[in-house]
Amino acid sequence: MDFVIGRYTSMIDSFDKRERQDALSRLGFSSYKDYLKSETWKGIKERVLKRDLGKCRRCGDPATQVHHAAYDIATLHGECLLRLYSACSRCHLASHSVFGEARVMNKMSKKERARKNRRKKRRRKISNR
Repeated sequence: MDFVIGRYTSMIDSFDKRERQDALSRLGFSSYKDYLKSETWKGIKERVLKRDLGKCRRCGDPATQVHHAAYDIATLHGECLLRLYSACSRCHLASHSVFGEARVMNKMSKKERARKNRRKKRRRKISNR
């Protein structure tokens, strides 16, 4: 399963926010912020980072965050981890922005940009085999 971000990931629209808040309310959380501070989330985050070997699913850098690709009750409760992805802070930021990839690339140094471009070339070579 690929961790697709940037222009391919839709932003959470108002319907999704309402759906997320409804699911969180059913789980006993008053807000998404409260959920992210909970022991429930800390345990889920730990399991996802462990599953992905502590690596960002997109770029392979060390992951410090987990991206929610869905906000259904099973995902929020930790019963289903299929829609949760380990991410470095840079890729996680990009995943929440329509223009995320360009925004992230602008924040990178020349050295980081060159490294990222080399990785992309290697991935293309591997996928073309």
